Amino acid sequence: MAQDIQAYVHDPPGTAIPGQSGGAAAIKVRGTRDGLVLSLPEDARAATPGDVAAALAAHLDASPAFFGGAEVIVDLGARAVTEEELSFYRLVLEEREVAVRGFTASDPAGRALLRREGYHPVQVGPGRARPRGQGAGQEALDALYLRRTLRSGTRVRHHGNLVVVGDINAGAEATASGDIVVWGVVRGTIHAGALGDDGAIICALALNPTQPRIGSHYALPPADKKSKPLRGPERARLENGQLVVEPWRTK
Repeated sequence: MAQDIQAYVHDPPGTAIPGQSGGAAAIKVRGTRDGLVLSLPEDARAATPGDVAAALAAHLDASPAFFGGAEVIVDLGARAVTEEELSFYRLVLEEREVAVRGFTASDPAGRALLRREGYHPVQVGPGRARPRGQGAGQEALDALYLRRTLRSGTRVRHHGNLVVVGDINAGAEATASGDIVVWGVVRGTIHAGALGDDGAIICALALNPTQPRIGSHYALPPADKKSKPLRGPERARLENGQLVVEPWRTK
């Protein structure tokens, strides 16, 4: 087992979504062919606008590496919203540097409101839900395939699995809600399971990242700062809260 990467450290507490224990104010996220969609809870009796705004803020704050700089579509569903409420949600997103690509709603009154506010309600294509944990359902995720090296300053974010045929250089970032497979050398920042999936894995021909992250955990870089010798294909995963880096072999 590789020993160059120190033990994982949990992100600080305080990122729980208010009201989510009962599901009333849960914010759902899904990837579609049209992009990333955030769905708000529809039942106004179970989740007030304040609950929804707090849940939305907490959800974004819990995964800043994934949402920061992202473009999203906000699905209001059948929830009856006011102009003030719509502006409030937009402010929560903009304060966290999340660009609103558009809004959509299934309620006729909501769609009329969006048109009055200058939004054309978008038609969102279907997406696929990710099963929790590892298993056969992992293959159902949409994957992004990139055939290029990610150079310093490049940032890639994807809702699903990510495959990179090329290196991830120091100063580059790759983030995915699913697994990340790199047919090359990883020297930059890499984050698999970015929406909280601790069962995600990172595979590469060589792992020497600036910072590897899986789910809600991150690793500290080696203290000596020197590049380690390349040992061949490796896989990173979580085991009992610790980062395990091992040879990448298929049986």
